[in-house]
Amino acid sequence: MPRPETSAGVEGDEEDPRDALVRRLLEHQKFKAAAGLLHEREQLRAAQWLRPDERVAAMAGDDYEPELEVDLFSLLSAFRGVVERAKQRPKLLLPPEQISMETRIDQLLTRLSETVACGFEELFADAADRSALIVTFLALLEMIRLKLIRVFQSGSFGPIRVYKRPRPADAPHPIGDPETHRG
Repeated sequence: MPRPETSAGVEGDEEDPRDALVRRLLEHQKFKAAAGLLHEREQLRAAQWLRPDERVAAMAGDDYEPELEVDLFSLLSAFRGVVERAKQRPKLLLPPEQISMETRIDQLLTRLSETVACGFEELFADAADRSALIVTFLALLEMIRLKLIRVFQSGSFGPIRVYKRPRPADAPHPIGDPETHRG
């Protein structure tokens, strides 16, 4: 039974247990919201890949590369620019030469072997038509997947440079690759 309240307020000095419970629930909600915010920030931070600064690279013994690695969207944007400039070239009416992606990869690797690095757009210079541009772009994407090349950009909107590199041991092999049959 509830206690009768007195007019003098002697028992009114005691704290209502419901008020204490509400206060603790509100405090719990604040901590829960803060924990959720910290968790979101931690997830965002974990999703970021930062290039180590020069001191870390020097300690690790790796050569520091001041250029940024290129993401797929930058490659697509650069390819769109190549296609737009190709539209402005004079049209040559020659029978289209069908080239396989494997052949184009070999051609690009040969070209990259002649120099330390090559500009992204320079790799499309000998592509005569739209299908050759697309095969070249797909060949570059496949070469990135196979870890045959590295693609870097100096700054957010700088030119894209392509570097040839030896295939690492953990690199994936294409289907029918003669290196997968060695043992």
